[in-house]
This record gives sequence, C-alpha cells and structure tokens, in this order.
Amino acid sequence: MLASVASMIGQFNLENIRSLHELGYEVDVACNFVRGNTCVDGDIECLKSNLRKMGVSRYQIDFDRNPFHLGKNLLAYRQVRNLFREKNYCFVHCHSPIGGMIARIAGHKERIPVIYTAHGFHFYKGAPLRNWLMFYPVEKCLAHWTDVLITVTEEDYRFARRHLRAGRVVHTYGIGIDTHPTDSRKSAEAKKKIRAELGIRPCETMILSVGELNDNKNFGMVIDVLHEMKIGTAAADGGLKSGGRWIYVVCGIGKNEAKYRRMADRYGLKDCVKFLGFRNDLKDIYAAADLFILPSKREGLSVALMEAIAAGTPVICSDIRGSRELVRDERCRFPAGDRKALRMLLQEWMEGRLIPDADANRKNLEKYDMCRVQKIMKTIYEQMGKSEIL
Repeated sequence: MLASVASMIGQFNLENIRSLHELGYEVDVACNFVRGNTCVDGDIECLKSNLRKMGVSRYQIDFDRNPFHLGKNLLAYRQVRNLFREKNYCFVHCHSPIGGMIARIAGHKERIPVIYTAHGFHFYKGAPLRNWLMFYPVEKCLAHWTDVLITVTEEDYRFARRHLRAGRVVHTYGIGIDTHPTDSRKSAEAKKKIRAELGIRPCETMILSVGELNDNKNFGMVIDVLHEMKIGTAAADGGLKSGGRWIYVVCGIGKNEAKYRRMADRYGLKDCVKFLGFRNDLKDIYAAADLFILPSKREGLSVALMEAIAAGTPVICSDIRGSRELVRDERCRFPAGDRKALRMLLQEWMEGRLIPDADANRKNLEKYDMCRVQKIMKTIYEQMGKSEIL
C-alpha cells in the first residue's frame, strides 16, 4: 500500500489493509511519514502504532508532493524501485498523483502489477488549461502500466473508460464511510457538549467547514462572504436564529492557516471565526453544526462532505465534480469561486427560504457505504492475487 503521505494511509486505507489481511495477504506500507501530511505529528505516531499492531511493516519513502521538486522525487523513485526489487510484491496498490506516478513506473520496471486509485483527476471539465497540459498526458501514458484503475467519481469513471487504456477501470463510490444514522439522543448530547466547549450559545448559528487549509479548499472565500454579511452582528431579520451571531468553525491544518487568521482579525471577526486544527472527534462536530459548507475549487469525492451528510447536517457546496454527485439538489450548489452566488445562497438559508433536504442527501449516500465499497475492493484484490498465481 503506497501513497505520497502517511495521512492518506491513515485516513483512506486502513479498511483496505484490513480487507487484504482477511484475504490472507501480508501487507507493507510505503509513504512519507515525515513531511507533507495533513494531520498532526501525534496522529502519525498513532498511525505507526496501529500499523504495528496490525502486523504491517512500514517503509519511509521521501516523496515530495510538489511535482516540480524533481530531485527529491527522483530519490523517492529509487527508494521505491529498490523496495519493489527487494520484496517482489504480488501487487501494489498506490494512491496520489506523485505516489501513483512513481509506483507505476517502478512497477513496470520490476514487472509488478499495480492498482492505482485516482482520488480525483487534476484534469476535469472546467479545469485550468495548465492542469490538462501537465497531468493528462502523464495519466494517458501511465494508464498503459496500470492493471486496475480505480475511480471514486462517476465523472472520472466515464472519462477513464473513454480515454485511458488501463487494464481495467473500476468505479468504487469513494473510499466508503459509515452511512448509518447516528443515535439522535447521542447526537444531541454531543452537540451540546461541543458547542459548550467552543463557547457557542444556543441562540448562535454554527457554520462548519472541514479540510486542509489550502487554496483549493477555498475557506477564505467563506470568511470574506460572512464578513460582507456582518457575521459578527445580530442575525438577519427572519434568520434561522434571529438575534444571535453566526460562528464559522474551521477544522483542519494547512499552509493558509496564518493567512485566514489574519483575515479574521482584519475583519474584526476574531471571536466569530474559530480554527480548531486537526480533530479526531469530527462526527460530534458535524452533529453540532447548523450548516456545513464545502467551497472547494476541485474535489474527487470529499470524505468531509460525506461525513457531514451522514451526520444529518444540512450542507451547501460548490458545484464541482464529486460534490454534485453527493448533493443532487441544484439549489444547494453554487459555482466554484463565485462569492456573490455563495452569499445569495447563504442569505436564502438564513432567511429560511432554502431548506437543504438532509434526508434526501443521506438516502443518496447509501451507495457510498463502507461495506459496499469493501466488497468491491475485496473482489479486486482476489482477482489480482489469482492473476498473479496464473
């Protein structure tokens, strides 16, 4: 199991490792445990401990997430190829653009079959031209060295079937999550506890975003819009919680945190925008929120959006690949990067003119359930093992 960073193993692949173990495979993990992760150091140590308990050997590969750092990634390629040569794996399951590129080249050189999960191609309808020029030719070429190409969105699946000549193309409906509704009594208790911890009063409205604090997730646009809408003052007349303030809660870490904090300070919103960092109690935080916003410019299939939906939280999101598959109601989507459209949507929600159908979203989410996804993954792993034996 190979990825550029350890956080991708911890967040997306532990169930895959368990499935491989259930099928009788011995599993190694190769990734960068040191740099580039989207979680805190303590969670990386926890991941290492969990892998050790699962009997998984781990290997440090010095991947760099920047594709232009050629020297560092050339070193990573050598490390990966040496590992493949030494271990002679039955097959490799790789993730992320850099990890997937290096693993497929090394796998081809060492004659090791490769599964690649594309968690959202960087080229897509509406993507910048530079994305098409940079990433599409690479994927086009590497598809020939990909035994199984897994896509997590319907749009990517259709594109891959038409344009990428991988051995097989499979659609898995994401990485799978627990889609079962949470106990309403426990959710109410968790909501009360979290809001008390954050100092959010019952008359105040909690708006939530979750993800890495980078340009793509675009949380700065939400801060801008809420400033324009006077987030720190009493709610608009007829608002969901008239008379209370609007509190924007952001969970995650990333390079833009200092920038977003400065924005909040400059707008006089220091007490109204709360940065919680990386959290392990997100289910409770989703339950505490009145509204979840995902303003991303690009997504594959957002786990945060799926988890918010599973928690029964009303959601609005940018109208992009993946997100529109999860939120079918066009009224709850806005053009990516369109600040005016987001403001109008929020105003409609605050005034009660827009009521996101949380039940319909959760019904649509059932096909993304962990059990269903793992059945698909086990079939892929079994077939890979049989082909290797043959």
